[in-house]
Amino acid sequence: MIDEPLIQDLRQGVAVITGATGTLGRELAAELARLHFDLVLMGRDPHALGQLAEWLRDQGARTATSLAWNLADSTGLADAVRQTAGERPISLLAHCAGADHGSSDATSLQRDLSINLHAPALLADMALQDMQKTRSGQIILLSSNMALLGEARGSGYSRGKAGLERVARTMISDNREPDIHVLVVVPGLIDSPLFRAGLARRPAWQRHFLKPRQTAAALARCIVEEGLGRSGLMVMDPRHRVVRWMAGILPR
Repeated sequence: MIDEPLIQDLRQGVAVITGATGTLGRELAAELARLHFDLVLMGRDPHALGQLAEWLRDQGARTATSLAWNLADSTGLADAVRQTAGERPISLLAHCAGADHGSSDATSLQRDLSINLHAPALLADMALQDMQKTRSGQIILLSSNMALLGEARGSGYSRGKAGLERVARTMISDNREPDIHVLVVVPGLIDSPLFRAGLARRPAWQRHFLKPRQTAAALARCIVEEGLGRSGLMVMDPRHRVVRWMAGILPR
């Protein structure tokens, strides 16, 4: 169920979405557009962002402004987001961007860690400052099942996504405002270019069993209906909840 008083409160500011042109980012942006949010859409492709912004305004967004940015470079990121948001405080941050270059060399590792951990941590700190002034807000950080399982390749994707939970836990511990929420979401398997690229690198038996169970649209709707107003960890796929439980009780 949609929490209408919460939505009205969050609509007082602007919602910033990273990875907005990605599979889940686009669907989450659409859900917020239908709830008449003001949106700041972030991604690397300015043309795709422009098209998305126009579509989201048709879906009901009060405003939809695009900010083309590669999160591998955090220099000037906070200033660019602040300028794009204008005078409006950030009331909702949804970090949906993700990168897995499939390599553990130093350059790829640094790039993946920047996109998956360093940039979203910077944006979350920035958003939290706005939320502490208004005494309300929601931060959503999209993680991955690989944050729990890890990868033999030791990629910056699994390491970065795992780090997001630590970022959130620290923010939750430091926060004293009951209406500011920090949520890490493990969305489970959805069909996307990133998922298909990772699947292609896996053994045949894993490719057979690793099948998406929900659409990105259904997951985005669930995040909005069940995640807004929550803090902590939200694991969407029951299979991953079991894996997480087992990881906590089995000896290393």
